[in-house]
Amino acid sequence: MPTRKHIKKHTNKTIDLTKKRTSYSGRCILVPLNKINHIQLNQLAMITKDKEVMKYIGRGNTWSIAEIKQFMKDETLESKKTIQKRQYYTFVMLYNSEVIGFIAGRKNKNLLPKDCSPHDLLLRMFISRKHSGKGFGKLIIKLFITHYARILRTSKSSKSSNIKQTGSIKLISDIDKDNIASIKIHTGNGFIHTDTITYPNKHIYQRYEFII
Repeated sequence: MPTRKHIKKHTNKTIDLTKKRTSYSGRCILVPLNKINHIQLNQLAMITKDKEVMKYIGRGNTWSIAEIKQFMKDETLESKKTIQKRQYYTFVMLYNSEVIGFIAGRKNKNLLPKDCSPHDLLLRMFISRKHSGKGFGKLIIKLFITHYARILRTSKSSKSSNIKQTGSIKLISDIDKDNIASIKIHTGNGFIHTDTITYPNKHIYQRYEFII
């Protein structure tokens, strides 16, 4: 049975959402990838070496600690850019300070629709196998939506912003038809199936979109 959500204001580096559930209890926040500590880096590495978790991410390759460290450096550089120049946003989700998931939004012009807005993002996300099936997948997307919508509102109110209408900005996920769990958590967050997409590697995905 749905319960009342309570969203707490936090710094622009974390997002806090508390909700009573039967499957878990505790504090879940999003933290930029470049802000995690050494212990959390190792926790993320443990998740990304799981082939079952990573099989639907990109080419299905696992990630090494060295690769994650490079992603952290990339996120540090991106975080210094304006919203107009940023190309991606990368976060982990912490559950009681433990890394249990990852989500990123990218402005990938090669994969996004030709008529996309300058602020549309292509999402990719995963949750550790230990924490799958407990509502965390749906939650991490909800937190990302909340965070990105806030960024857009803040930038829209700035005199230097060129964002004219947040209602035309989309979050897009391309999902393998066999990844039923991901399809369910996206539709549970209001994503709508809009198309079938063939990637340059000839892999076919189902496209789901959410308008902010």
